[in-house]
Formats: sequence, C-alpha cells, structure tokens
Amino acid sequence: MRTSACRNLLVIIALAFVSLANAQESQLSQSILQLNQQVTVTRPARGSNSAAAVQRLENTLANRQTLVEQLIRTNPTAVRQVRLDPTITSALPSAATSLVEADVKTTGILEQTIADDFENGRSVNIWSLHSADKRVEVVFPEGMQPERLKGRAVEVNGVGTVNVVAVESLQAAATTSRSGAAAEAPAQAPSVNSCSTLGTENVAVLMMNQGAGGTAYPAGITPTYLQNQYFSSTPKSLPTYWNETSSNLTSASGQVFGPFTLDRVYSCSETNALAKKAIALALAGGVDLSGYSRVSIVFPTDNSCGFGGLGDIGCRSADTQVTHPYSVSWIPIFSTYTGSTDLWGTLAHELGHNLGLGHGNSLDFGNIPLGTIDYKPIQPNSGSTSASTAVNLEYGDKFTVMGQSQCGGQYSAFAKTQYLNWIPLSDFYETTSGGNFTLNPFEVTSGPRAVRILRDAATSSWLWLEYRQPQGAYHSLLQG
Repeated sequence: MRTSACRNLLVIIALAFVSLANAQESQLSQSILQLNQQVTVTRPARGSNSAAAVQRLENTLANRQTLVEQLIRTNPTAVRQVRLDPTITSALPSAATSLVEADVKTTGILEQTIADDFENGRSVNIWSLHSADKRVEVVFPEGMQPERLKGRAVEVNGVGTVNVVAVESLQAAATTSRSGAAAEAPAQAPSVNSCSTLGTENVAVLMMNQGAGGTAYPAGITPTYLQNQYFSSTPKSLPTYWNETSSNLTSASGQVFGPFTLDRVYSCSETNALAKKAIALALAGGVDLSGYSRVSIVFPTDNSCGFGGLGDIGCRSADTQVTHPYSVSWIPIFSTYTGSTDLWGTLAHELGHNLGLGHGNSLDFGNIPLGTIDYKPIQPNSGSTSASTAVNLEYGDKFTVMGQSQCGGQYSAFAKTQYLNWIPLSDFYETTSGGNFTLNPFEVTSGPRAVRILRDAATSSWLWLEYRQPQGAYHSLLQG
C-alpha cells in the first residue's frame, strides 16, 4: 500500500537508494553500448529490401530506445556517452531512424508534475514541454533549477528520443505564457487565474481499466466507491476536506466516468501518454470536459509502480483535447486496496498539487530550534546536524496533508495566503521587527490566524507561525 500512516518520523535510507541508482545506471549504459555494437554489425543498409532484416533492426532499436529513455530519466548527463554514432544512424533505413536519439532544439510551455512515493518518503519531479499540441518529457541535470521558468515558454537544447529529452541548456523563450509561482515577496492578494483556487472545483474522474494482460481492480474498487471518496458530502472525502480547510471558500464537485479500457498496459512512468489516451477514450465515449478544470485518472497497477499518486503543479496549458487550462492527477490503485481503503488523504495531497502547492517538508537542526538561512540540507543518517546543517525530511511536516497525507492537517498558512487566497491579508500579521501578537486557532474561519516574520530581506526569507488546535473533522486526526 502506497499511502503513509501518521508517525513521528519518516526514515529514508538515502545512501541505499544512491548506491542502487548508481549500479542501475552503470548496467543501463553497458546494455546500451552492447546494443550499439549489435546495431553497427548487423544493420541492413538504407534501401534494403529485406523486410525481415529491417524488422529485426527495428525490434533491437525499440529495445534500445527503452533503455536510453531509462538512462535519461536516471542520469541525463550520461546519454551522450552512449549515443549511437551519427554516421551509423544516417545509414540506417529511414523507418528506423525515429527510434534513435537525436539532437533537440525546441520551444514550448514548461509544465511540472510531482510523483509521490509516500511509502519511501521521496518524490520525483516530472517536467514536460508542451509544444505543437504534444507533451514531451524533459529531464534536467542537477543544478539547472527549472522551477524558475515553470509555466513559461522556454527554449530547450539537448539530446533525446521522441518521448524524453536530456536537457543541456534551458532559457526563457522570446514570448512567455502565464507565469509560474514566483518567489515569496511581501504579502499581497494573489490573483486568481482561469484555473481558480476558489469556488467549486469541477473534477472529472476517469476510471480506466488496463489493456489486455494488465492488472485488474481489486474487489470493492468500483465507480460508486470512487464517487464517495471524491465527492461524498460527509467526511472523509475531498470536498469535505476542502470545505473545512478553506472555511468553505473552496469545494469539489464532479462525476466518475467509466470504466474505460486502455489500448495497452500503461506504467506509472508514462504519465503524459496515459493522460492523453484516457482523455481521448473519455471524449470518444461522450464525456464533455468543457466544464472541468481538474481531470483525475484512476487506474489499477501492480507493485512495480513506485508512486502512490501524481499531480500537476498548478494547471497545464490548453490543448486540442481540453481547450482551456486544466490540471491532471493520477491515482494508482494497488492490489492491497479494498472498498474500505481511505483515499481522501491522497486526493487532498495530489489535488493540492493541482491547486499549486508543493510539499510540507521538515528541517531538523538537532538541539538548535532554528538554524541559519543558508543552511546545508542533508538526508537522514548522512551526517551531523548543527546551526548550519539540517536534516531535510521530505513529507516531514505531519501537520499538513502536503506532508504526511493521512494525518488530516490543513494546508499551511503560507499555502493559504500565498497560493490559495483562503486567508485574507487582514487575517494574518506581518512583522519585520518582532512584537506581541494574539492568534486565533488556525482552524477558525476568521480573525488573525498566523504571523509571518521577516528573517532576511535580501533573500525574502520569512518564518511563519500558527496556533493549531484539534478542531474539526480533520485536524482532530492529528497526533503529537
């Protein structure tokens, strides 16, 4: 089961993951180089009339493409080292060249999806470039920081396949689309775009069956079960969570459509392909998505899926399938799920991403309550803490579902003021020099509920304080 339980600490064995990843990358590279040699020796010449030889080549190149795409996702800087010699590629039959990686220079809108591995306390950012009504996954090397250009038109240079590109350079294009989330600045009322965080969020739930040979839904996972998890008027459900945490400023409404049967088996790594096919099947089945700004795709999967849920950060740009800005979430259903499994925490988390929210992490400076602004983050069990070194624990904030999704905590004051427009400017204090402040419980619907304190003007670093109490259907679930 891929949902997390409330507990005081999530333990992440970071070094084990790094060691395993390095071994897998080395094996991938060696496998690709072996296939390069096989292609070089056995390839038929361009213009060959041997259909069997061309088919064998295409099968080899298709297998190689799968390995190259895996390597791009794990270590994008290593792809050029295993690239097929361009002179070999140019001599291949024309039908086979599309299976080989090539230099890429293109522009499009940069979009972000987060894949959540709740069980192991880690996540993966999946970036896509939307251009010419096609979404291609783009993978960035460490340190490139694409977040600054999210939601904007960008120019990408790199090497990749038709499905995924290893980015070597990134810059803003001459024209820009809607801007992504900006760095935090002194408080001002956020603007509400066409993919609003206020009012009723209309959610289309697309229930998908895997194609032939794929995993089936476990007993109890039915359209009725999903309708209750997404839209029940009594706790626990997505609308009742949003009603409570937004003071009735936001709710969810919608319908479960399907099940529809996919054309093949899709894995958790094929987010864009799965979304495109699921939406196409729904449209072909008569579903009208013109009134929905949120699309949630539910699908059965086996234990090879390493994610408990995935969600776009904010809205993706319009396309020919959905002609207005919208966001997508993906909810995998595992064999351990039953008709009594609570999905509300996963839904509030993934659709929280759709509203624009990131994760609720925690920082642990050891014996020091709060360290320096320019602290060095480390993983658990990888070093000693100090005033300038802190354990950065993903999902470590157990007081919000954007941290530990089953704990029931409301979205944070930072999220409610800077992204969601759920707390007005009049209902939180801001100070640059300290003072005495009286706060209402965070769970009430009006009055001052938070304080933010300026720590450093140069970096716009703020400290947020809240006064939380176990009130309401969801905050009463909090422990510790």
